[in-house]
Amino acid sequence: MKSQPTLPALLLLLCLSAFGCRMPDAAEQPPLIAVSNFLHPPFSSRDADGNAVGIEVDVIEMAAHSLGRRVEWRELAFAELLNAVASDEADIAAATIGVTEPRKRLVAFTKPYFQTEIVALTRPGGGEPATLDALRGKRVATDRGTTAVEATVKRIPEAIRVLVRPAGRTWAQMLLAGEVDAIVLDRSHVSKFTADAGVDLQLIDEPLREEFFALAVGLDATDLRAALDRVIEKRSK
Repeated sequence: MKSQPTLPALLLLLCLSAFGCRMPDAAEQPPLIAVSNFLHPPFSSRDADGNAVGIEVDVIEMAAHSLGRRVEWRELAFAELLNAVASDEADIAAATIGVTEPRKRLVAFTKPYFQTEIVALTRPGGGEPATLDALRGKRVATDRGTTAVEATVKRIPEAIRVLVRPAGRTWAQMLLAGEVDAIVLDRSHVSKFTADAGVDLQLIDEPLREEFFALAVGLDATDLRAALDRVIEKRSK
């Protein structure tokens, strides 16, 4: 027996034939709002024309394309990124965000796309701290709201944490000026800090902990997370 068209199908055919109706295309879908501080090449930064570029940017753009969506990029301070996603002001946060248990209670993470370590840098030359134990009681610089703070508290609890730097100053400048004794950061950022310093800073050959970078989405954004995971898996092969 030949099946009969359903009522919704008949209505759709009537709309298309009689009134020229059409289904919405990808351009009509609301954009995915992606936020970053754009300070982490080659993962997420801006090119000379101000365009978002980098590994994280490519993953998000590819996932959005697979969902028939476009991406609207917005710039926020690092400390504001996860709250923007958790409050539904943004769909995705990308800024070499390390996966931690406290953060998992706020947002959902994709599969990790990069593995690194949290390490400490000191000034070059003899007499400088060469082990994590030697940083006890020393002034250790970390950016507020980062996993470097958590790692420092756990591995060097006796360190004097410096979380704020004057406007226009870099941690590398403060390290060389003797205002701090070490910088704790992701190993993937060491080359940038060394370039800022203009000299080869000393890397303590003892990581504070492993670090896994992932993209952050809303706790209920299962379809978006799945699309991002598919791109990450494909790129990792």
